[in-house]
Amino acid sequence: MYLCRQWRPHLSSNGLPDTLLELSQLAKPTSYADQPISDCDPETIALIPQTKFAIFILSTFGEGDSSNNTGSFWEQILKSQDISLSNLHYVAFGLSNSNYKYYNRVTDVVDEALEKFGARLLMLVGKADDADGATEEDFMAWKDDLFSIFRKDLRLEEREVAHEPTLSAVEDGSLEPVDLYHGKLVHTRDNAKVIAPCSSIKALTIQNSRELFSSSSRNCIHMELDLNDQLELHHKTGDHLAVWPTNPDIEVERLLRILGLGEIFPSPSNRPILPLRSRYPTPDTLFRYHLEICGPISRGSILSLAQFAPNPSVKTYLTALSRDNRLLEISIGGDPSTTWYKLPLSYLIKILLRTQPRYSISSSSVLSPRPSSITALDSTSPLPNAPTYLIHSLTTSYLLVLSQSLIASGPQPHPHGLTYHLTGPSNAPEGGKLFAHIRKSKFKLPTLASCPLIMVAASTGLAPFRAFITKHFIYHAEIEEMERALDGRLRIVTAFSRINRAKKVYVQDRVQEMDAEALRLLSEGAKFYICGHASMAREVRKRQEVKEWGEGVKRRAKWQEDISG
Repeated sequence: MYLCRQWRPHLSSNGLPDTLLELSQLAKPTSYADQPISDCDPETIALIPQTKFAIFILSTFGEGDSSNNTGSFWEQILKSQDISLSNLHYVAFGLSNSNYKYYNRVTDVVDEALEKFGARLLMLVGKADDADGATEEDFMAWKDDLFSIFRKDLRLEEREVAHEPTLSAVEDGSLEPVDLYHGKLVHTRDNAKVIAPCSSIKALTIQNSRELFSSSSRNCIHMELDLNDQLELHHKTGDHLAVWPTNPDIEVERLLRILGLGEIFPSPSNRPILPLRSRYPTPDTLFRYHLEICGPISRGSILSLAQFAPNPSVKTYLTALSRDNRLLEISIGGDPSTTWYKLPLSYLIKILLRTQPRYSISSSSVLSPRPSSITALDSTSPLPNAPTYLIHSLTTSYLLVLSQSLIASGPQPHPHGLTYHLTGPSNAPEGGKLFAHIRKSKFKLPTLASCPLIMVAASTGLAPFRAFITKHFIYHAEIEEMERALDGRLRIVTAFSRINRAKKVYVQDRVQEMDAEALRLLSEGAKFYICGHASMAREVRKRQEVKEWGEGVKRRAKWQEDISG
């Protein structure tokens, strides 16, 4: 165990190691012992005295599974019979996603076991739901209730904790160009398990790009990437081609200006091209290529930003503010003369997520092994509290601008005027290229070509199924031709929820209508595939007909999912 001054984890139901916190009434305020739950068992927890209480942070994955480091504790507490935990006082918080059947199962089972052995729960179990990206907010609400217990029952005193930088930026004139970072994208080494199935990141040439359809708020793009220059890259049908996006110029320049760095680090269009130093990792480079500056900001981050406010009125405003993508600008009323000069770069690097790649391959590795294609849907939606401000898809808006820059008759502007630094860091992807890597997937076709397939998808979730049938009704001409060519061996069933009609029809409705045929195919050995948003997959699973055979199908490894959200 080790003592810490403050507990402020970045919570994620996809990767946070489960934790047992032991907080003492007799210790100094905000001091506690923190240890991985893998170091605990029911016998050691029984030794925690009544003068302390335990805080359990537990994750539930997939089909109700515990995280890797919870496995041993999980097994022991389920097998224990005659242990007494009557001295134990505890609180618990669970991380999960309600799009999956066994929502927060690990937390519920541990809570029931602790209660069965006589432990006393001090407050309602908190639960975070990542289905709507509410993990941080759910945790903050639960933490507020927990801190109320600290203040009222334990008589602890709450205080503002000052930011302690974990890194600093220093100027070193002794370095040569060869010593410096020139913008090449590489995988981080934080999680070896995540990068194990990934190839190295390469600049891939765009061989062909076209729009499949467009509307006032949506543009769908088909883009083919040439792998011939990167012979070490290989993919199989069902793998992912992960595209690394770039943040839009307007957001990068806005952030630089608000931080008072606009004159120091001008935008790429105004930056000298010849000096090599313009390619160094400046704040401009960090904000443009490496950090997610367009995402939502949690309430906890807003409150912690208050300590860097440029004046008292802004600090007061932040303490009562909820979420908004334009937080820093709104808090100063858009005043160009006011900047967040107190906000250290090290703090932004700490609270902002690293840029994440996206996308699945929509071409067959058999018929199209070197030109690999992706299908992307660019959409915009208004900010709920400020409808004139539009939220743009990060990667797909970048892909749309990149696609339109390659039009033979001349570049076309983004529908909402977004622009990007398309030549990328160090000009590596200039000339119609983008950074991407291949990520191996378990979403694969059966070995036997004679095995029937049931494929369920929504929108561009059908991209890998286009690869499956070797060649979304977005590809309707191709798929209709293939349906005719296969002479009854391929049947396309469509569901339209965005066409102007009295009743919206979703893919889960079609699944229910065809449950008898699906059951027949499954009984004949078919495999069941779902691709698209997790909420759609959840609705498919919820159908009573699916529930009855779904569990058996999964146990026999005949059910596969490639879902997001």
